[in-house]
Amino acid sequence: MAVPGPAWGAGIVLGAPPAPGSYRLPCIESAGDGSVVTSHGAATTLHRLYAGRIVVLSLIYTHCADAQGCPWASFTLAQTARRIKGDPRLATRVRLVSLSFDPARDTPEAMARYGRSFSHAADWAFITTRSPEALAPILADYDQRLQSDPGPAGGWSTSCRSFSSDEARLVRNVYSSSFLDPVLLGNDIATLGLDRDQDAACARRAGRSRRRRAHRRPERGVVT
Repeated sequence: MAVPGPAWGAGIVLGAPPAPGSYRLPCIESAGDGSVVTSHGAATTLHRLYAGRIVVLSLIYTHCADAQGCPWASFTLAQTARRIKGDPRLATRVRLVSLSFDPARDTPEAMARYGRSFSHAADWAFITTRSPEALAPILADYDQRLQSDPGPAGGWSTSCRSFSSDEARLVRNVYSSSFLDPVLLGNDIATLGLDRDQDAACARRAGRSRRRRAHRRPERGVVT
């Protein structure tokens, strides 16, 4: 019998991650939506990108100079993408999404350049938003706080977060860059691939959680 999986993003886990299917990931909440722009310049939404897929959303910006921040997140997704591509059970069911939270510099063209060294590995979308105003509600939905970096290079002082969601668009795990690992992420994705029986009660809980968050939205996604 599968047992609940640990909250990997909440702290250090010693030892190897458990095998796929030996645990269950909790249903945390409904995945947030928002208006975005692809690296080809096409307008779409997060939910359209999510439709019917297991999704890993990674919040990044391409000018990040912290090797353990956004570059590590993208490296981890690249390692995971190779594993997904080699698994016929997952290759057509999983989509990776890298969303910039720096729309002023990360234009669709910039995201296309950034993605060229990664996107051949799997179904991987590199996206941005039209403006900070379009980005703000997405940051709020995903509890991503940003603080501007006063250094000469500019940028952001923040932890780049990633989220795994199932085919019903329910967030099942949250990862900070400090606790993101390709084996762990790959095992979580494989576990979601085995868990086709979605619990209706879990979906209702996620819906209630999202409604509570909507009431608190002005406090979230703060950019300073």
